[in-house]
Amino acid sequence: MADISFGFDNPLKVRFGDEFFKELPQKSGVYTFLDRKGRPLYIGKADNLKRRLLSYQAAKPGQAADHILEMIEHAHDLRYEILPSSEASLRREEELIRSVRPRYNIALNYDVSYLYVGFRVQEFARVVSRDRKLNLADGAKESAKIEFRLSHMDIHEGFTSFGCFRHRGKAKGGYSALLRLLFAAHCPRERFLIPAKLCRSSPAYNYVLELPVEVLEPLEDFLSGKNKDLLRYLLETLLLKPDLPKQLYIPLQRDFETAKEFFQYGPQDTRKLARKLRSGDGKVAQEILDDAITNEFRVSISQAAFTGVRTTQKTQLKTRPKSRPKTQQTKVRAKA
Repeated sequence: MADISFGFDNPLKVRFGDEFFKELPQKSGVYTFLDRKGRPLYIGKADNLKRRLLSYQAAKPGQAADHILEMIEHAHDLRYEILPSSEASLRREEELIRSVRPRYNIALNYDVSYLYVGFRVQEFARVVSRDRKLNLADGAKESAKIEFRLSHMDIHEGFTSFGCFRHRGKAKGGYSALLRLLFAAHCPRERFLIPAKLCRSSPAYNYVLELPVEVLEPLEDFLSGKNKDLLRYLLETLLLKPDLPKQLYIPLQRDFETAKEFFQYGPQDTRKLARKLRSGDGKVAQEILDDAITNEFRVSISQAAFTGVRTTQKTQLKTRPKSRPKTQQTKVRAKA
């Protein structure tokens, strides 16, 4: 371990200067400390970048963790990225730590698998009445038993799979919300009741729903990131249900918002990356996704795409203009 007995002479005060910390924005975002060679040492997020980074400037032995003090000893550069919200900062921090693996990040710096969502049709049936169904041999396919699956591995075995989705929390929540909305829109029971398995904090990793076959196309478009027509279809179906209990209005509205957010940060994000990488099946493998995030981060660091400025260069630019005019004035007076 490096020598961290620097007492009250915090290295950041010398290397970065007080002026740098005064100009920091009071906004949410992520920050990255880099070593002398530009390698990431530590990545963190903050609701207030200025307040958070000032805490590093004031760090002292006995008040901060040893690995933070050691990181400060090696920090020669700083970058920060402003983000619109605390939640966006948290998502960005998690994906960067998982992909870049900075040396001094202890929390979140471990292997966490991304998630895939898949579905397959088990059988088709034609609805004859509420209580009796006939298997279709020669009739139109009106209803289907669809098996859904959530997995940390790409799903095969006859499934149509989608992913991977890098935000595990968003993927789990969005998957559960989608199952509840599908069930609510096509509940086969006279007494409306959402199954307990769909209401637990842990998602139903395998679940079977009987749904109209007209759901299949918008469902595939939704999970592939093509469009959100499925949510519009589900909303219109729910509005036509006279037996929908009023106490479910708010929970279902919340599920719609969760599903929309999942679409944005899951299927839509993956679709954009798959098109960028020219993936033929529209999916992105976990290791490829990690590499893409890491490469994007390194490019942003090398091109100074982040907002932060290298303090050593900044200090030089400030001192040189002040010193030159003084020497010039002295020479002019001496000649006069």
